[in-house]
Parts: sequence; structure tokens; C-alpha cells
Amino acid sequence: TSEALLFADRPTLLFERPEPADAVALVPDHPPSYLHWRGEGHPLAAGEGPERIVTAWWGTHRMSTRDYFKVQLSSVGQVWAFRELESNRWYVHGMWV
Repeated sequence: TSEALLFADRPTLLFERPEPADAVALVPDHPPSYLHWRGEGHPLAAGEGPERIVTAWWGTHRMSTRDYFKVQLSSVGQVWAFRELESNRWYVHGMWV
């Protein structure tokens, strides 16, 4: 599908651990419109997603269900942010550099 092609690429810099962020999403299951990350507020210029990523249920290190978004921050560039569905918390997992 064309949606699958949107997410064929991954960030060139993937953080060792996802970094906590606060986000405002005006519409559920859509990219956030504002992201507070690394102590700064970032209005979003554009966003794509979500792409849902879930670990296999039989894995020993089950991670949460995550909805990933590729978002363009007006001041930093493109980042890979996700919302953890179980906790509704937001994180930034990587960026394109």
C-alpha cells in the first residue's frame, strides 16, 4: 500500500532509549500538533502516521504497543515519536540527521 511506503525509511539516528516527551494531539490517532521534548516546546510543521508496532506475544521481552509518527519539528528537523498505547505517554525514539 502507499501508506506502507511512507514508513519504509527509519531514522538515521536511533536513540539507545526512547526519550520522554509531552505531546498535544488534537485528533486521536493523528500526529501531534505540539511536542515538548528535551526541555523545549516544538510546534509541528507536518506529520505522518501512525504506524503501529507490536512485539510478538510469545517474546520474553514484551514491549508495549506503540503508534509511531514521523513528525517535522519546525526548529529541529524530523523526529520519530511514538505514543505508548497502554500508558498514553509520548516518547521520541530517533531523528533523521
